[in-house]
Amino acid sequence: MSNPIHSILHTRLRGQPFAASNVPLAREVQAGRFRQDVYYRLNEFVITLPPLRERDDILDLANGFLVEANMEFGRACREISERAAEVLLGYPWPGNVRELRNVIRRAMLLASDVIEPDDLAFLSVGASPTIALRGELAPGHASLKEIAGAAAAEAEQQGIRRALEITLGNKSEAARLLRTDYKTLHQIASPKMSQTIGFCHRIQRSFAGSHGGTGCCRIPCIPR
Repeated sequence: MSNPIHSILHTRLRGQPFAASNVPLAREVQAGRFRQDVYYRLNEFVITLPPLRERDDILDLANGFLVEANMEFGRACREISERAAEVLLGYPWPGNVRELRNVIRRAMLLASDVIEPDDLAFLSVGASPTIALRGELAPGHASLKEIAGAAAAEAEQQGIRRALEITLGNKSEAARLLRTDYKTLHQIASPKMSQTIGFCHRIQRSFAGSHGGTGCCRIPCIPR
């Protein structure tokens, strides 16, 4: 017998919710940014995953991503050289596994048959704000406030570049990662950065067109 339209049907369900967070929820509760009652409902069994830089399976993951990328792009990049492996092991991986996957895909497209350190040159974050400021704002030529402001601006741009690289140029997703809104991110991003992102998108559209409009190269193309 079917139920009449607009009738109420009660169904008993059994399930266990799962949740993931990249910040300690206990700290968020103390800071008032996460509801305490929801935290205690979720906090039955906790699995803590260390950041990628503290794990010992970086190369295993990298080799797996290399096989995956070769199959997707029809390439024959055989392996990651020992020197390139040292670069991967020494990098801090702020974007964790997602960033590693993007890096391997990009390096595979740049490499011939073996990924070498030169194919990972885009991982270099460049000079730190402190080093960069030594020549631009030496003591005696700028106030402490000016030095701090310049350092903050440089760090802000580096953070935006990294977020855009992780999200393959997706500004909306980058804004979410940086916990800001799209308009603010768009205003802060440097003109050069925006121009390069536009160039990358044109490459992606061209790639999709050459493959019948069914794909995208998804190559992170962010200026350093």
